[in-house]
Amino acid sequence: MKIFVKDIKVGEMITDTVFSVTEFREHKDKNGNIYYKIFLSDKSGSIGGNIWADKIANCEIRDLKVGEVVSVDAQVDSFKEKVQLNILKLTKLKEDEADMSDLLQMSRFDIDELWDRLMENVKKIEDKDIKKLLLDILKDEKIVKQYRSITAGIGVHHDFIGGLLEHVVEMIDMANSMRTWYKEANFDIVVAGIVLHDIGKTEEIVSVGSTFEKTTKGKLIGHIVLGVELVTRFLPKDFPVTKWTQLEHIILSHHRLLEYGAVIVPSTIEAIIVASIDNLSAQTRIFQQVLSKHTSDSDFTEYSKYANTSIYLPNREMLEKINSSYSLKEEKDDILQKSLI
Repeated sequence: MKIFVKDIKVGEMITDTVFSVTEFREHKDKNGNIYYKIFLSDKSGSIGGNIWADKIANCEIRDLKVGEVVSVDAQVDSFKEKVQLNILKLTKLKEDEADMSDLLQMSRFDIDELWDRLMENVKKIEDKDIKKLLLDILKDEKIVKQYRSITAGIGVHHDFIGGLLEHVVEMIDMANSMRTWYKEANFDIVVAGIVLHDIGKTEEIVSVGSTFEKTTKGKLIGHIVLGVELVTRFLPKDFPVTKWTQLEHIILSHHRLLEYGAVIVPSTIEAIIVASIDNLSAQTRIFQQVLSKHTSDSDFTEYSKYANTSIYLPNREMLEKINSSYSLKEEKDDILQKSLI
């Protein structure tokens, strides 16, 4: 029976437990002996471990790569109040030897339903030039496959299969709620900007085994420039320059601040809407992900470098109910209302 990361407790011995490799590095201890630091994950979380010098012979670590699936025997210890594994044996597995659904975290929403929601919003766009551009891009099989499957941010937010798609649909829902309040904004451009703001990630991120990593172009160029290049390939020669300039500006400015990676700061009302919603979606999801992985009895989670704080969790029972209620078709109003009390 699979033991998930979230259920591993100090003092236990785990055997033949399957994980995905998310990081693997060689180190030397103070005596100069080689040992290996490894991070392992499944759909419930990630855990660190050590392969000490006297156990290296029991571990198949030659050419071990991120994304590979392994079976582990380990003693569960604690270091600086963090649970970690003292690995006694490690065996490489083929992907067909493991239940990948135990290893791959996926969107809690149905991917087809998310895609339908995205396309419904695209088809509601009134500007014919913008609508045709988006429909042409979203007919490309390679782009669609990536858009529906990749994460929105490796190890940061929406870090799961379907994460990019969920992030975008979430942002569109947020933007639609603003239509009443900001009549000055062109929401055809806002929705298109949301659809396109991270589209460069379809070329920046690739799945490798059971994990995601950046492509060479992703590491050297990044998704912002890749996104502009991708959309440019689909632009008709007669596409209005002013409309493209506004969309391009949204892609280049969606990180909001230069120190956060924006090429330029938002300078249109549509761009600030997209950048602000992008930040709200990402930051709130970081908090949600930290809460969902909290397993101790403390009312506060461990410090998260991405949240920049420890998060207060006053009602664990209600959180568990909410975590089981995610659906696009059926809203659990009673649970959501109670969570606000």
